[in-house]
Amino acid sequence: MISVILVREECKRSKLRVKAEKRVAKFEDRMGGREECRILSECYREKKKSADVKERENYCRRNGYASEEEERLRAEGRWMCAELSERDRDTDKQERRERIRDSRYNRKYEKCMTDDVPVYLGRESAKERKMMARFRCGNEERENRYWTEGEERRCRMYREESETIEHMWSGCGEMRAREGKERRELLSEDGRERDGVRK
Repeated sequence: MISVILVREECKRSKLRVKAEKRVAKFEDRMGGREECRILSECYREKKKSADVKERENYCRRNGYASEEEERLRAEGRWMCAELSERDRDTDKQERRERIRDSRYNRKYEKCMTDDVPVYLGRESAKERKMMARFRCGNEERENRYWTEGEERRCRMYREESETIEHMWSGCGEMRAREGKERRELLSEDGRERDGVRK
């Protein structure tokens, strides 16, 4: 199963927390500058004094600001919404990449990290995208299953070497010999399934 962290890294998506806190920061920026809605502003100030203060301080601290500094900048007329959300996005990206680097399951996850969204995400069907992501991250290799015994991690066909993508492409003679014959037998003329057998 593909890790949620990998999917977020592959698609370059942020946590929902990042988006929610960006909305909160925008709302606070708008409320700070309004005087025409006095009742709403008063309610907001009262609420701000209570439980939200701690949560807001944690958010600011996580993004490298002291809450006092944020208040000072707001008083000067500089709104923090864009800056805080940008820092939050960067923090989320760093946390995500750190967890991928420390992954015990697959050492190749680090190679999958790119700065831009991969090209295949834009042009393939959902089924093909999922399959390609699994192979890019090495989830189809038995070698990465650290919880299984040594014999179960060996090649399904050859049973001598550990099963990796490199082994399947280059070294597994059994795989190459069977590939051509089975493809011709299993696929119909147009390359689709034949008699309930899948590609």
